[in-house]
Amino acid sequence: MTSAPRVLHVLDHSVPLHSGYAFRTLAILREQRRRGWETVHLTSTKHYGATAEEEEVDGLRFYRTSPSPSAVARLPVMNQYAVIADTRRRLEEVIERDDDGRARTHYVLAVFAARHAGGEPAAADDAAEAAWVSLAEARRRPLTDGTRRRLAMEQLT
Repeated sequence: MTSAPRVLHVLDHSVPLHSGYAFRTLAILREQRRRGWETVHLTSTKHYGATAEEEEVDGLRFYRTSPSPSAVARLPVMNQYAVIADTRRRLEEVIERDDDGRARTHYVLAVFAARHAGGEPAAADDAAEAAWVSLAEARRRPLTDGTRRRLAMEQLT
């Protein structure tokens, strides 16, 4: 018996903030949940307005990352390093580990497939490019081993 995939999403920000990124992420999370996948959500320090370390929004639990109180974290360029360091720190807090320090849960990279119904894709502020490609073209692109396995599982024509 195969257990449902568990997917960890490390996000710049999320709902209830309003942005194309947040709404697209919400749609992805809902589809994964519809498929029976378990999703875990962690936001970076770029998510503002959080009222707790964990929040529930639209039935989804989000782990929020608090910014470092360091004065260096407020300096240009260094503030981006602080976002990365703070998010990594929070990720280490959220991942459940056994007595030997190994992660108790294996997370998978989620890959999505869709059928083109029309229109042209447009990259938003969170992506360098957006394109519709065939499954064959997707397989020719540089991919991680996990992404290749996931594409192989799809029954698309």
